[in-house]
Amino acid sequence: MNLQPTMPTMLLSFFSTLLRCTAVLTVFALAATLRAATDQPPAPDRPEPFHLAKGQMAWCWSAGVAIGTTQYGGVKSRDLGLGTFTFSYVLTNPMAAGTRWEGSWVKFVELIGAGQFQPGSGYLVAVVPGFRYEFRGGDRWRPFVEVGSGPSITDLGRPDLGGKIQFYSSFGGGAHILLQDRTALTLRYRFSHVSNAGLDRPNHGINNHTVLAGLTVYF
Repeated sequence: MNLQPTMPTMLLSFFSTLLRCTAVLTVFALAATLRAATDQPPAPDRPEPFHLAKGQMAWCWSAGVAIGTTQYGGVKSRDLGLGTFTFSYVLTNPMAAGTRWEGSWVKFVELIGAGQFQPGSGYLVAVVPGFRYEFRGGDRWRPFVEVGSGPSITDLGRPDLGGKIQFYSSFGGGAHILLQDRTALTLRYRFSHVSNAGLDRPNHGINNHTVLAGLTVYF
């Protein structure tokens, strides 16, 4: 009897471990966020904390899991592991100064690579432009909301999708937890939808709840 683990089993084990690690990071980051929210203003002899300004840019590398759901459409629930590479550009100086809504608009473009690990296997590659509103937050943390949509290529296919050309759309939010002045741990949640806008049949769509953890570097 062959007791060697199969590739799907190994992938499932890997991404299950990744999900647990992401959950642990989320707990620690939320604890850090709550602690930062109660911090006193910096002493006069401390340098001014880093905040966004128009023209600043950033790179972000992240990884996570996308848990499938058929609650909002689709025939099959599909779980994926994914990695992202994001370039962002700050469009505005801080707006709504002195209010809880103070923050800046950010334009981003994200490259997504994903692999299905349950059930079966498959791939998805997408290029997703979008917009993010980053709140000023505290000295060491900055929450945000974001939305994006762009073209994708996938073989996930039937019974949910027809054809390889699809569109990946998502909305969600998260927080940057500053580790240094220009380096941050970035945690994100997004709800994503993949469909072909009626270009092919079927077009039931694929929906996922996605959790990502990554590193952002500002320059």
